[in-house]
Amino acid sequence: GKPLLCALLCAGAAWGCFRGIGGLVPWQGLGKALSLGASVGAGGCVYVLSLLFLRSVSKNELFMLPKGQKIAKMLEKRGWI
Repeated sequence: GKPLLCALLCAGAAWGCFRGIGGLVPWQGLGKALSLGASVGAGGCVYVLSLLFLRSVSKNELFMLPKGQKIAKMLEKRGWI
């Protein structure tokens, strides 16, 4: 359930950012690329933050990442996992 909620939050943030920037920038060339890049970045940030906020990531899962022990130690020190 938690990963699905995180994915829905991510999709909502990306869609909202794309529509928001799209209203400000004309839909030609650089404007479209800027909207797409910002929405992907916003969606990624919201996904990672929601995973941490909802405590959806375990310590063992972090160990599988490159530099996972370092990341797990930092997050554990802050009480996020």
